[in-house]
Amino acid sequence: MHLETIGFTVTTAVTAGSAAAAVAGDSLVVKNGTNPRILNAWCDYQANGFLQVTFPTGHDTTRGWRSRVIASEVTARMPMGLAMDLTPQEQIALTIGNNAASGDVDNGCLLMAYDNMPGSNQNLASWTDVVRRTEKLTTIDFSLDITAGGAWNGSETIHADSDLLLANREYAVLGIEMGTECAAVSIKGPDTAGVRIACPGSIEFADLSNQYFAALSRAFGNMKCIPVINSANKANTLLEGLQDENIADISATLMLALLK
Repeated sequence: MHLETIGFTVTTAVTAGSAAAAVAGDSLVVKNGTNPRILNAWCDYQANGFLQVTFPTGHDTTRGWRSRVIASEVTARMPMGLAMDLTPQEQIALTIGNNAASGDVDNGCLLMAYDNMPGSNQNLASWTDVVRRTEKLTTIDFSLDITAGGAWNGSETIHADSDLLLANREYAVLGIEMGTECAAVSIKGPDTAGVRIACPGSIEFADLSNQYFAALSRAFGNMKCIPVINSANKANTLLEGLQDENIADISATLMLALLK
């Protein structure tokens, strides 16, 4: 199983819709892995609007799939447990539509899944795995110094603000509780095969974000959707945020389960 989050962004979207671009470092071309699909999508808009997703093998290339998006409601836009099937190497087209003020940056994310990705070896667990192996619950408080909108930034190691993880132990990341709204917070390091796995940065829907990966696993029939981080990799495991042009610094808490 391989998970990966793709960020996308538009500056000054129009009501009829503006083509979104992948955030720097990401790509809207589906990778050449096995059984690619979109597990979920979410957005952080500054005005009410819509998100549209089309791709050559989708329902149609005129509208495909469209969801209404309410300003500042950073929540799952797809029914949890149902995915959009894709074909390797096809191009995803994303459209953001709203009556944005000049200079407003609107962001969103797609959570991609593949049954297998050549060269990738992610450390993931299912909900049943986590329940069976949980020894104790703990948290990590952190803050990210955001310097730009529409980009993954504010990078810091997972232990930079709270170096309390037990040595050489595995921790399941159940979700992230947000103190500041943003499009997403991601985890990237050796245990994620060097790619970002992100959680919605919602403060209004805290019950979604603080157990997001656990909820995904349950919704998809106990799929391995929960990132597991070994504390031995803490110096190479990074947290990053995706924020708008207001570049508010992000405060949040990782919800963790120490595994046996």
